[in-house]
Order: sequence, then structure tokens, then C-alpha cells
Amino acid sequence: MSGQIKVWSVIIQEHLIASGSGWGGYTGMEPMWLPVARPLGTAGRVITFEEPYPCTVNLMGTYTLKPPLHIFDNLRVVTWVQSATGTREVLNADYMDLPDSTDVYEDTFVRLPGSAALHVAPTPPTAPSR
Repeated sequence: MSGQIKVWSVIIQEHLIASGSGWGGYTGMEPMWLPVARPLGTAGRVITFEEPYPCTVNLMGTYTLKPPLHIFDNLRVVTWVQSATGTREVLNADYMDLPDSTDVYEDTFVRLPGSAALHVAPTPPTAPSR
């Protein structure tokens, strides 16, 4: 594979009942997969792999949640790795519960040991072209 590879991550909320006038025709419905935060930004992050393969790429991102609006048990993390040029093919993706990935629970909002991790690596024995 040639060209840049990027990784994106979005925290989404599920099972929210649309209420109020701001939803238009969706009022009373249950929209799924509403984006509430983008820990790696809206443009994603370029990742590069270095020899020897396989190698591990670690990225950190920040986000802010609003507990009255974002029901913690309904939050999920969607992360995908995609070619930044050409067909923009998605090379790998992951979908996980936010509570399971952070060890944070709604009743205390205390960060416990552990953190979310997504391991991205080229498929051995090939590596991306440089």
C-alpha cells in the first residue's frame, strides 16, 4: 500500500429519544450513532509504521463529555484506519463500549487504572510502502 494512512475515532451515543423542537421530523424517534466527541480531531491523525514489523503505534486524544446530555452507559467508541488518498479504503475498524474501554463508571466518574487501546499494525509479512 502506498500513501498516507490515517486513524479516526468518534464517541457516539445510542438510544437517545429525540425530544423538543430542535429535532424536526425526528421528534419522538430514537436516532442511533449520534457523534458527541472526536478524540483524534475531525481530520484524523496520520500514522506511520517503522521497521521492524510488526510495530505498535500509540495515539492519545482528548474529549469532553457533558454528563447531563451524554448518557454514559449509551456511549460507544468507533475507530477506523483508512487510506488518506486514492479509494480511501477502510483498512480496519473497531466498535466498543466506552465504559468498558475506560474503566470509568457513571455513578462515580473516577478514572481507575487502565485505558482504551486500539492496536493498529500492518498485516504481516507486508508493510505499507513509503
